[in-house]
Amino acid sequence: MGIKKVEKENIDTAISKYLSKITEDIGFKKEITGYIKNKQEIINKFIASGKSEVEEPLYKLTVLRKWNSYTPVLPADNKSGSNKGGGYFLRIKDYGIVIDPGYNFIENFMNAGFKLDDIDSVFISHAHNDHTVELESIFSLLFKRNKDISETPIKKIDLFLNLGTFKKFSAYFDLSHPAENYYINKIIILNKHQALNINESVRVFVADVKHHEMISRDYAVGFIFEVLDEEQKVCTLNFTCDTGWSTELQNENKAQVISNLTKIGDDDGTIDVLIAHIGSIKEKEFDYQCSKTLDENEDSLYANHLGMIGCLAAIHTWRPDIVLLSEFGQEMNAIRHKIAKMFKETSNTDVVATDINFTLDLKSLKIMCFHDREYYPFNEISTIFKDGQLYYINESKLGPGAGPEVRDMLGKEIKVFNEKIQ
Repeated sequence: MGIKKVEKENIDTAISKYLSKITEDIGFKKEITGYIKNKQEIINKFIASGKSEVEEPLYKLTVLRKWNSYTPVLPADNKSGSNKGGGYFLRIKDYGIVIDPGYNFIENFMNAGFKLDDIDSVFISHAHNDHTVELESIFSLLFKRNKDISETPIKKIDLFLNLGTFKKFSAYFDLSHPAENYYINKIIILNKHQALNINESVRVFVADVKHHEMISRDYAVGFIFEVLDEEQKVCTLNFTCDTGWSTELQNENKAQVISNLTKIGDDDGTIDVLIAHIGSIKEKEFDYQCSKTLDENEDSLYANHLGMIGCLAAIHTWRPDIVLLSEFGQEMNAIRHKIAKMFKETSNTDVVATDINFTLDLKSLKIMCFHDREYYPFNEISTIFKDGQLYYINESKLGPGAGPEVRDMLGKEIKVFNEKIQ
């Protein structure tokens, strides 16, 4: 049986036929135009000139990261919902710092109620995709925002990149004759043990880490931020970023920090907040021989992340007031909060497993309750796991008798995201 040949239409006839069909189908046309309009309105609000409203607390850290490494790339299973990567956002009054914008960062950032103009600088610790992939998205949105320079002030950001990330994104940088609407103000290449003044409220020390970023073993870094107010005191935050544990390396970081940062230069180098990237827990960590020293157990350590033992070593070394566990492997989904609880009980330090939209007041070290969006001390916040998400709830504020039903309210009355874009 032969194949019936169909007489081909010319291109103009085909286009006319297609558009006529859509025009005649009023319902379909309305559905298409409505969908496009709705999406465009969301984008326009996000990239519109001006920052989102600066609300109390004026100094805060919002975690926008869920999983580490490759897991956000893989298809989500039906039980755990979508895979999310992300990053961090430090807001110091009206100055915004993005740290390691990986997979889903823009989505998480927008859903948390922030706008594009809230970003003033971006810090990237190393070149892996789960820490860099949405830097390109930030560039694309800034390009779109600045395209019509006659109607809106130009928005430019400062980039603080380790050398591996600079090499990876170098094709994006017009370093000779940038256009008038170019979206980058300055680019700083970060070197280990470097101290930088970002503005009058923020200083940063660039820490050395032990992490292979594929491009090189030598360029990955961590960040220790010093946040200051008019009285020259707020908070110090140690972002370990991705690193295996090395006692020698961390002791050198600590010695350099004491010399380079003003707030902790007068004490023994302890910090307020430790943001520790656990990565995962490797089976070989359970082969740790307690009769030997930490340094003698090097073969039991997780090579490229802190793991269980590295997190404990970091807590002991830096002696923070509060520890935020982050950068989990997705295989640890349902036990993240249990791991944090065990760390707390054995280290006598407040430890909490973080998830998307976890927010910390940097002055008081209080945690935001997802239900009423108020801030409470660590011991008043319960960490509750449901459907792949950690919720941070002050159960006493749910009303009489509401505590036992809190899990039924999660994701409904209790709101994780603030979807309103100012």
